[in-house]
Amino acid sequence: MLTGGVLVDARQTKTRQTIILNEQEVNYLFHTAVDQSEPFFALYRAVFPDWDDIKSIDNWPKVNDATNKRLFDLFIKLDRRLHPDVLSGGLWMNRGFSSLDAPADLTDWEVDYTDCKITY
Repeated sequence: MLTGGVLVDARQTKTRQTIILNEQEVNYLFHTAVDQSEPFFALYRAVFPDWDDIKSIDNWPKVNDATNKRLFDLFIKLDRRLHPDVLSGGLWMNRGFSSLDAPADLTDWEVDYTDCKITY
């Protein structure tokens, strides 16, 4: 179980919707995980607290390049430790947050979900 929560701050303006993840809590998720799905779903639940009610999401949440690289690194290391027979980082590569076309002013660990279209 998380010690304090993955979410640090939620920001909502007329033009952007973002949250800032707690880096220490994200690291904790990966170091205590017994399956790759644990940090994967925890990260999505941090962005979308109503995750269990969502049927689909069009578009990916966006992060800056530094955050993207760090998350990939964490998923790769986790897969090498727990799932050595799968493509390391493959779940995150296929279903994780994106840094393509991310706003240039995103800070480290900030997640922009403005373009995500949610169906309940």
